[in-house]
Order: sequence, then C-alpha cells, then structure tokens
Amino acid sequence: MDAQAAAILDALSQLSPTDRDLVTLTLWDGLTSAEVAQVLNIKEGAARVRLHRARTRLRALLSTGESTIADRMQLPSPRPQT
Repeated sequence: MDAQAAAILDALSQLSPTDRDLVTLTLWDGLTSAEVAQVLNIKEGAARVRLHRARTRLRALLSTGESTIADRMQLPSPRPQT
C-alpha cells in the first residue's frame, strides 16, 4: 500500500461510522445522494447535508500542505472556525 492510500485509510478510520458510511457509499460505491438516502433510510436532503459535512471533515483530516490528497479527491474545503 502506498503512502496516499495509507493516509486515506487512516483519515477514514478517524471519521465517525456514519460519516465513513456516507463517504464510502458515494466515493467508492458510486451511489447518488438519493440512493444513499434509501440505503440509510433518511431523507435525500439529509443525506446531501450529512455527506457534505462528512467530506469536509475528511478533507480537514487529509489536508497537510498546498497540494493535498483532498484536492485530488475534490472534497469541499472546511469552513474556518470562528
């Protein structure tokens, strides 16, 4: 396993089980937000919001410099904390 794959697996392991499910269902299994909503038995709008938040948390865990793994995965940028 290369360093990038190890970093992704490590970041995924730090997410909550729900966030991890959302990310893997969309990024690895290729499900749409509507399909994810059906799998998780939640509304589609809730699935989209939760997915956005999960991707943002994953991006924060993967961001380590200018050119990050998160950029290559096209994850949303975390909002600055106030």
